[in-house]
Amino acid sequence: MNEVKIPISAIAEIQYCPRNFYYRVMEQAEDYNHHILEGKYQEDKRKETLKTTRNEISKYRNLYLASEQHPIVGIIDEIEETEEGFYPVEYKKGSKKESVRDEIQICCQAMLIEENMDTTVEKGYLYYVESKYKKEVVFNNELRELTLDTIELAKSIIEDQVIPEVVNDNRCLGCSLVERCLPQEVSQMKNNITTNATVRPMPSLNLGRTLYVDTMGASLKKRGGLILVTKEGETLNEIPITAIDQVILMGPISVSTQLLQELLKRNIPVHLNNSYGKALGWLNPVYNKNSLLRLAQAKATLNNSLCIEIAKAVVIGKLLNQKTLLLRYNRNIKSSEVEKVTTDIKDIISKVETCVDKDQLMGYEGVASRKYFSVFNHLIRFN
Repeated sequence: MNEVKIPISAIAEIQYCPRNFYYRVMEQAEDYNHHILEGKYQEDKRKETLKTTRNEISKYRNLYLASEQHPIVGIIDEIEETEEGFYPVEYKKGSKKESVRDEIQICCQAMLIEENMDTTVEKGYLYYVESKYKKEVVFNNELRELTLDTIELAKSIIEDQVIPEVVNDNRCLGCSLVERCLPQEVSQMKNNITTNATVRPMPSLNLGRTLYVDTMGASLKKRGGLILVTKEGETLNEIPITAIDQVILMGPISVSTQLLQELLKRNIPVHLNNSYGKALGWLNPVYNKNSLLRLAQAKATLNNSLCIEIAKAVVIGKLLNQKTLLLRYNRNIKSSEVEKVTTDIKDIISKVETCVDKDQLMGYEGVASRKYFSVFNHLIRFN
């Protein structure tokens, strides 16, 4: 059997969080947050030119390399070729920082270059886009040994197929997989903690494109193409405006006029709530060009049969997603209870398709959801 090749970007994640690595590699998680979206945008811009030559330095971009000696594969952002040799360059979207995982990632790139180009790579560079800082990384024995140990750890996680323990610390705050990992909830259940220490849950609809701000006294303002979140002079976060579809504010939070105008220009609504989550109102963009659509939507609410058809489509979509998720997880756990529930949900979907009554439709949805959550505990693994 051929050895599984691991992306070098995933190898680097192990130093940050082994559980993060498991979800991305073993479960093929595709969750996105604003950090990933902004990094992807910068990467797409770099891909516009595959080779450039300037001042006797040739630069090759977006090169795919694989290793026969190690189970790693990856796309290298950039390779610089000079008279002295080849050097990998890895671009990072953030500001200058000391990061072992960034150094491990570029060391993996150096190993790929050495094997594929039959050369020795002594150093590489990390370029931090926000601070425009180019950091030299020397591939000494210590870094190479740490990189090889990390690769071995990655192999063991894949071979054992055991989910690593949750870290449940500050690393979870900026992670795009936090809604999948549920670090606080898992930690409480494993340690039998009954205190109400978990954070307030947020609605699950499109979390990756919704900006929630619930820090008392926080301020939001526009800086270039970013939303800058600050409190008492300290910057809490920076989010690209292009990465969100709506803004939800909880409690006393101030927003600059410039930012509000920019959000409305981009058709991004702003919802205002008090500290307890009660809706106070919202700012909605003007839809002058969509008056006919608004009129048609208003008329549709008066057509009972059309409302039923729309509601059926929504319910069927929800139930299909629930059934698909159960089937996907049941490939490994092979639970007869989960299998029965998927069959029951399939039968309910058939009934929904012929339903003509609103109350009956709501009843079908409720029954299916109760069955779904009755076996949801089978999907949560603790080790």
